[in-house]
Amino acid sequence: MSFFLKKIGFFRLSIQRQIFLALVWLSLLTALIIGIVVYSVSRKTIEDQYYKAYENSLGVASEVIKLSLRSDVEQARSLLTENAFITSLKEDNQNAKTFSASRNKMIQKYLQDIISSNNEIRDILVVNAYGNISFVSQNDNNLRNVHKYYYEEDLLAESFVEDARAAKGKEVFYPDNVIFEDENETFSLVKEIIDPVNYKHIGFLIMNIRKENALSGAFGRMDEAYGTDYEMIVARNSQKEDSYELVYSTAEISDEQFMEVTAAYYSEKDNPYYLFEGRHNNLSNWDIINVISKQELGNHSKYIAMVAILIGAILIAIALPISYMISGYITRPLYLLEENIQSLGQGNYHVDTEFDDSETGRIGQKFKDVVNNNLELEKKLIQMELKEREAELLLMQSQINPHYLYNTLDTLYMMAIIKNEDEIAEFVQALSENFRLSLNKGNKLIMVQDEVSRIQAYMKIQNYRFSDKYSLEINMGSDILRERILTFILQPLVENAVFHGLEAKSDKGKVTVSGELGTNDMTFVVEDDGVGIDDMTVLEDGYGVRNIRERIKLFYGEEYTPVFENTGHGTRVTIRVPLITNTRMMEENYDK
Repeated sequence: MSFFLKKIGFFRLSIQRQIFLALVWLSLLTALIIGIVVYSVSRKTIEDQYYKAYENSLGVASEVIKLSLRSDVEQARSLLTENAFITSLKEDNQNAKTFSASRNKMIQKYLQDIISSNNEIRDILVVNAYGNISFVSQNDNNLRNVHKYYYEEDLLAESFVEDARAAKGKEVFYPDNVIFEDENETFSLVKEIIDPVNYKHIGFLIMNIRKENALSGAFGRMDEAYGTDYEMIVARNSQKEDSYELVYSTAEISDEQFMEVTAAYYSEKDNPYYLFEGRHNNLSNWDIINVISKQELGNHSKYIAMVAILIGAILIAIALPISYMISGYITRPLYLLEENIQSLGQGNYHVDTEFDDSETGRIGQKFKDVVNNNLELEKKLIQMELKEREAELLLMQSQINPHYLYNTLDTLYMMAIIKNEDEIAEFVQALSENFRLSLNKGNKLIMVQDEVSRIQAYMKIQNYRFSDKYSLEINMGSDILRERILTFILQPLVENAVFHGLEAKSDKGKVTVSGELGTNDMTFVVEDDGVGIDDMTVLEDGYGVRNIRERIKLFYGEEYTPVFENTGHGTRVTIRVPLITNTRMMEENYDK
């Protein structure tokens, strides 16, 4: 047996294919034996088995569909908690059927977040009470399909809008796409948007959800032997009594067949042609139905169950030794891998075992590469730590004696005083103060008051350079000035404001630095009235800004980062940091 399997190249295949071929051989053997002995099983027994099997199956399918749709519903409802979205939706842009550019950008940001996080949702359209529309889709070509609502037709006049309004904020599901034809690819969720504050009508939300993604996973095949066995999801037509629409089916069915099956199912009479099992999904108000032909069930022999048990027992007895031999060949690379893992645990950090070309062997080879690579990386890490220590020594050398520079600046200051050069004296004094606060005695934290003093000294130097072209406004209470922050994060932002925003401005400019103390954090805002920056990535990718961002993340945590925005008449930077409660612990984390 081993020679034959090696001869045909069985062990060069993946484990999945090895097991598949083994199952195929056993299935062929089973089919051959079952084909010799054929008995009939009573129709009642098969029908009872059918009802029991599909009662559980459809119950599970209904719950799976409910979970899938509830996820979409929760994402739709999450928009009601976004104040910026609700505020933007209230805009009345009477001159067009679109929102203003800024409002549309804000709305589409929230809609794009939903589409990018949920592969089931393909399109989202929102329309407010004034008829202004915003539309996003995973397929840009779908934008053409809604042009009619921008230029020709009134979306608010569609019949589904009236249904959604009657639902008073509850989600309404439709069996197909209510805003344009898409070859039965999607169904629609329509929801009236109501202001959560005053409960007034704001507009409507339409989600187009892929049927295949949202519904197909709910159905598992109970028995592939039945050719007429299939499941379908049916919606009642709200516009026409005793009329139904097909939402989804696991098999291709004609309109005539669908009408025949639904008429039989909803008639509540015993049907001579079909057996049914159904569940009602309360969330979508749809019915999930399984259908199978009675004739096909009757074609099976009534003794198949008993014979299958007997034959199954014989096959298991035959298959056990064969499966054991095959599994031994399959799992041999796993044993080699286990031996190497145990050897690694005993301190042998180098793996030199050769694995075969099977799927498990390739995993072993990857393990070998990872272990050996980690050994090399450890050596490199030691070298990097040595270089880091050398860099720290160089940094210490550059800060050994700042008093020499202090004394030099003090000498220049006194010479300027003696010669009555008051402006030069003030300039040197500002430079000395800026330098003293920058060194901060080597501490990572600084009083907010001292950081403000550094900003004032820096602006004084710039005004000497540019003839009082710039003004500085500080808006901070006395309470926040006593708090401490990471040093050298506000002054570089002021410097960026001057360099990128005010230097290019022909007339005078202003920088405003504000600070607000919260319960557990502090918020600082640096804003200028300069020329602004169209492409924020140019500013954010600069060395100074990247340095500030990384230092803040390292010291305060990943959730704290500066936010840059173009105000239309300048640039604004917002930084939120927590209050310092355990300075020593935060500094140790920063050092690490």
